[in-house]
Amino acid sequence: MPKKRGPRKSDLALLAQLPRRADLTILGGKRQLGLYLREGSETFQAQLVIWLDEPGGILRTSDVINPLANQDDGVTEALETLTLALIQPPPTPISSITEAREGKKSRAAVPQVQRSLPARLIINDEPLAQAAQDIFGPLGVEVAYQSDIPAFDAAFQSLAQQLGADEDAGPPEPFAWDAPEALLTPLYAAAAGLWRREPWLYLPDHPPLVITLGEQGPQPDVPTLYACILGGAGLAEGVAFYNSLEAFQRVLQHGREAQANNPFIDQAVEMLRQSGVPIDQIPPDEVRMVLGQLLGDANAEGQDIWNITEEGFVCFFTPKDDCDPTYLDWMAAHGLKPASREGVPTFLKTFAGQEPQEPTDEREIKALTLALEALNQFFSHFRATLEAPLVPDETLTHRARLGGGITVEVSFTPSEDMYEEWLDDETLEEPDEPASEAAQTTLYRFQVKLDWMKSVWRRIEMRGDQTLHDLHEAIQQAFNWDNDHLYAFFLSGKPWDRQTAYESPFGEGERSAAKYRLEHLSLQPGQQIAYIFDFGDELDHRIKLEAIIPGGTQPGGDYPQITERHGEAPPQYPTPDGE
Repeated sequence: MPKKRGPRKSDLALLAQLPRRADLTILGGKRQLGLYLREGSETFQAQLVIWLDEPGGILRTSDVINPLANQDDGVTEALETLTLALIQPPPTPISSITEAREGKKSRAAVPQVQRSLPARLIINDEPLAQAAQDIFGPLGVEVAYQSDIPAFDAAFQSLAQQLGADEDAGPPEPFAWDAPEALLTPLYAAAAGLWRREPWLYLPDHPPLVITLGEQGPQPDVPTLYACILGGAGLAEGVAFYNSLEAFQRVLQHGREAQANNPFIDQAVEMLRQSGVPIDQIPPDEVRMVLGQLLGDANAEGQDIWNITEEGFVCFFTPKDDCDPTYLDWMAAHGLKPASREGVPTFLKTFAGQEPQEPTDEREIKALTLALEALNQFFSHFRATLEAPLVPDETLTHRARLGGGITVEVSFTPSEDMYEEWLDDETLEEPDEPASEAAQTTLYRFQVKLDWMKSVWRRIEMRGDQTLHDLHEAIQQAFNWDNDHLYAFFLSGKPWDRQTAYESPFGEGERSAAKYRLEHLSLQPGQQIAYIFDFGDELDHRIKLEAIIPGGTQPGGDYPQITERHGEAPPQYPTPDGE
């Protein structure tokens, strides 16, 4: 139970030092807001505190408070808001309720607010007025209770609207999903595997991947799912599964029609043309496609999005901070963990013309799990091919062997234009500094151990003109990792030491591992280096630079070389049976 807290002595002392303005009246108080918020594990209905100066109706300050923070229904927080506004007044408050409603500030029309005590306080909440009397009465400020304050009401309505409050809002219902408990763990594990493989980084939303489930399909008459990768346009990452190819094509056509009819794209095209951009040299369809992805579907507002949905399933990911807190509570209660803080999965069954809902049928949940697991194996097997600058000219097919002896086939037929927007920038840049002649024959010998299984290690030899990115690729080959995640080297030997980090060139790190040759890193024999692959699972490797040997490379030798292997590498992703 929170303790009731009185005014701070330091604030009282500062109030007592303020000059008193005989012409200043402050109106305000607090009122319950149609908005539910959460702090920690506590959900509460917020209150809105507003204080205005009279004359002029100047909005001096406002705040959204938790009335449960103390035992006085927000009185302490409301008084603290007022006290702070008097001691540290805003330099240029909003001058009127009209401007508050319009979101404007008129610096020329509004005088600077001075640090001063008002002659009078008029407050719309009786307990708050009584508490204010105890503080401000001894300072010579008249305090009055008035339940109806029109200026407060106007400001409240304006601010509540800006905050998206709803007077009819009720407390949020706790998340519930009536799904068999035994099916949840493998489903969330499969989703975590998809998040780690990040197919939205190298695949657009069409053409779809074909997942042949056969008798394991979500319905007896649906043996095949068509998977559309989400996230390429910067929206929520994930995958949508359609029960038929026709359903997928209808949704794709809806998107094209919305893009074609988007008036904002026409305006953007004309603005670019007037600015001198040579867009007339680009095919019109390509211009509209790019602008449509940048602007989003401006026609979506006011439309019923469920009118264009089709029957199937979707798994998408949301940052933890944007999730329904009751969903996170539900996950914790069931022992389910997301792949990362940014990748909390949501699973929905979609219906034509209806809002989606969580799948509850056991067969459907199993089919969704199998589809995700099969996609994970497909992406592990073909990621390097799909990321390559050249589009494969044949169908890629993988027979995924899953738990329980189930085999699921995944196939993908690339289209000629699918990489146009995806892989233009994927080629690695050369290191900034050219290699010296000596570096081309200097041998660097590394021992790489698995930190969690130190009996498993590899010895790798490289030339001095090669990079840490080359070492990364050699480690991937040496331990049979799938090279499907970001990574970082830490030259201090301390994981997550940002001062010595060299990271994947496909990430957002300050120093790319592909931009620095070994000879330019001031490495010393005996130096310990940490290498983290997969920032979700954190596969931790410990590297020792055993030797630097000038002239030690073999003439015509192919480097990096894996010269020694000890111990069998564990699987990167354990199977559902834990093998």
